[in-house]
Amino acid sequence: MSYIRTITGALVASASMGQIALAQPVSFERLRALGDSLTIGTQGGMISDERNQPRSWPAILARQMGTTLYLPLLEEMTLIGNQRRVDYPDYQYAHVMAFNGVSVDDTYMKTCEELPWYVFGWDWNHINLVLAPRWGESLLSAVVSDNPTFVVGYLGANDYMNKVMAKGTVMENIPFVEEVEPLDGSGMRPQDLFLRDYEVVIHALYQPGRGICFGTMPVLPDVPGLLSKQQLTDFIGPNPMPDGCYTDYIIAAAIYTGLLPEWTPEMLTDDRNYYTPAEIQYINDQIAGYNNTIRSLAADPNHPFAVAESPIQMPEITSGAFRVNGWRINAEVFVNNLGKPRASIMSTDTVHMSDIGHALTAMAFIRAINAFYGTSIPEPTESELTAILNNDRFVDNDGDGRIEGLSCNAFYLSMNLVYGDALTGDSGEVPRNAKVLTIGYVNGLWGSVTTDVEGPEYFEGRTVQLTATPVDGRTFDHWEGDVPGGVSTDNPLTITMDADKSVVAVFKCGGAGAALPLATVLMLLTFARLAGRFVKTKTRPARRPG
Repeated sequence: MSYIRTITGALVASASMGQIALAQPVSFERLRALGDSLTIGTQGGMISDERNQPRSWPAILARQMGTTLYLPLLEEMTLIGNQRRVDYPDYQYAHVMAFNGVSVDDTYMKTCEELPWYVFGWDWNHINLVLAPRWGESLLSAVVSDNPTFVVGYLGANDYMNKVMAKGTVMENIPFVEEVEPLDGSGMRPQDLFLRDYEVVIHALYQPGRGICFGTMPVLPDVPGLLSKQQLTDFIGPNPMPDGCYTDYIIAAAIYTGLLPEWTPEMLTDDRNYYTPAEIQYINDQIAGYNNTIRSLAADPNHPFAVAESPIQMPEITSGAFRVNGWRINAEVFVNNLGKPRASIMSTDTVHMSDIGHALTAMAFIRAINAFYGTSIPEPTESELTAILNNDRFVDNDGDGRIEGLSCNAFYLSMNLVYGDALTGDSGEVPRNAKVLTIGYVNGLWGSVTTDVEGPEYFEGRTVQLTATPVDGRTFDHWEGDVPGGVSTDNPLTITMDADKSVVAVFKCGGAGAALPLATVLMLLTFARLAGRFVKTKTRPARRPG
């Protein structure tokens, strides 16, 4: 566990950044959760049911706290999309008051309606299922009426997400669905209304002695549902989207499948199907404003509470430097694992979390709560995280090149979007479209080579930057092999992986002329060791008999 603590130590700092620890005893006896789809445990689109809810971050958090958290377990969705509670008709009061699509004002404005007896508990409306039998109550009033000792949750994502992650022109020309939702930031919740709604929630929840912790939201393009030009090219191939712009997973998936004639890369000549840098900046400014509202409310001495920063935003996650027992954990979805143990914290819909994502979210909440309230909730151990990875359906944990997690946000998301072989769905250890880079050395003891993109397998056409770093007293001389012109002195060197390639780095003594061949260096070192052994043998005193 020490390794995980070291790697993700920044979580502690960011979770309590700008906050002073509150010297106040709190209890986890009556833990309650309030929020949206990120809190109810939704995965792969709209799916929140008994298959994934027990693996959600509130359930993990409650387990680490050693307390009871009764989940409103939902049965699997029918073909027409309705569900009911597993405990129908003998409803118990649930402790997680959350459902899909909730904006902040929905928590206190939408109320639960009693279902007619003749529908036998089946319904499409999650609030009626989650809050049953609290007829007439809202999510917020249901939490308050339970007089909780601690409240956690995510709120705010739907104040911008359903506007940001739009559908562009994908639905255009489909019968009865003529809606066009351009990819831009129009329609996001105004800052003053977001502040008003969040204040309503906090004022209703806060009382001395009650603990509260809410999470922040990630800015773009760290939400993995957005694809850069390079990521989109890796996914669908060459495309006309302008450099510096982004599109979202719905547009990319539509082009990938090509099920309709208009679903082609030419869609990306229409600016309604991509975000410009200016639009990304505007969206980020709005999200930053929402998060600053949450942090400022948390810092108000009249109602202080802990804030857990989104794990999607952590540098270790965005850079791919985070590891669990050899697994590289990041927020990418639409990439090929190229035979490496890689896992995304997001499910295939790219806006909801995978099982390992829920575990890391629980860790972020644990660290924020411990730092703010002075508690000592234990974190999941590395073996526990590994067990989650080994059973995560949104992770290729069996190495067959497929992700088995369910998707229903759009029917084409249940297809194999992540790996290279669309025919068989099996990439093998090295996918068929991968190109392998081999790095060799002359005088390799005198320096090393690093790449800007993890290898040695790369997508065909991917550019890779190689940097040669000599040790003290040595210098880099040149590159040989599959480099432009056969020899290059550029350092760093950029190559394009349009085929399997072998590149050799040549080092030499600093300013001393030609480099010694590696074989000569090894021969001299071997001779020196042998000579040392010979001298020691000749001068060693004779052993006494017995």
